[in-house]
Amino acid sequence: MWETIGEFIGQVGFPIFVATWLLLKIGPEMKKLRIELTRLISSISTNTVVTAKSNGMGEKEVAEIVRLVEDARNQGRRISDRVKSGFGNPKE
Repeated sequence: MWETIGEFIGQVGFPIFVATWLLLKIGPEMKKLRIELTRLISSISTNTVVTAKSNGMGEKEVAEIVRLVEDARNQGRRISDRVKSGFGNPKE
């Protein structure tokens, strides 16, 4: 094994070896992180709907917030960039 590693370092250089080793080690952790982020986004979406309904928003307003959240997530943007200033005010 050490001989193979030594040959690899000799062929590509030490910095490339370190970069390759890090990618191989970090890859599984990135997959776990992606799964946890997906769970977090789902929880935030659920909490957003519950909070909106508890603040007296109607079904149309809640549906619009859910649409904005999904659009922002699909476009990789922050949700606060998409939410219009009129949202969040309870109905009177």
